[in-house]
Amino acid sequence: MLYTELESLPLWQINLTEGCHLTVIQSTSNQQAALALSFAAGSHHEPPEYLGMAHFLEHLVFRGSQNYSSSNGLMAFIQQHAGQVNAQTQGQQTNFHFQVDVTVLLEALKRLVDMLVAPLLAPAALSSEREVLEEEFALYCRAPQVLMDAALAPCLATEHPLQYFYAGNRDSLAIEDPKFIGALKDFHRRAYLRSELNIVLVLPQPWPHWRA
Repeated sequence: MLYTELESLPLWQINLTEGCHLTVIQSTSNQQAALALSFAAGSHHEPPEYLGMAHFLEHLVFRGSQNYSSSNGLMAFIQQHAGQVNAQTQGQQTNFHFQVDVTVLLEALKRLVDMLVAPLLAPAALSSEREVLEEEFALYCRAPQVLMDAALAPCLATEHPLQYFYAGNRDSLAIEDPKFIGALKDFHRRAYLRSELNIVLVLPQPWPHWRA
């Protein structure tokens, strides 16, 4: 374990296992803890026949998991305890992060792990979340940067990553296709269970206090 100083804050860096790195920062400025988790997989890794699947999966994992329903999952739990939670899908990464009172950090971590490892991916959730992405897609289509990227894409080499379709919509996410759910579960295994993982944890107490 490496101990050093980062902007006057104690820092611990630990390799939990191969491909899984944890950085712990001690900050006594407030009583909230924060966690940021980044998988080394994003929209550039999704199946080309189901463009937008990475963004879709990021939404779906919040819709219930093996041990927690969506009404008792991470999103609801964090909001009930006056915290903040969010997630983003990028080309090469998928990120999840939250902050919450340190007294309920472990309960939040349980929900985060469960939703990332064992999401339900229920048919009803697939249908409703696709409509959410359809609405987001309509907004993206009005964004100047998105329109510029779309104009440049045909000029790029075949299968260039910038040609990939980040958002997903009704047309690209063919959940009615019998092969779709199998492809989604396979992508979940590759992106969330087998890719490299970086975790940053901010705590108001020293890491030895929490290590166990």
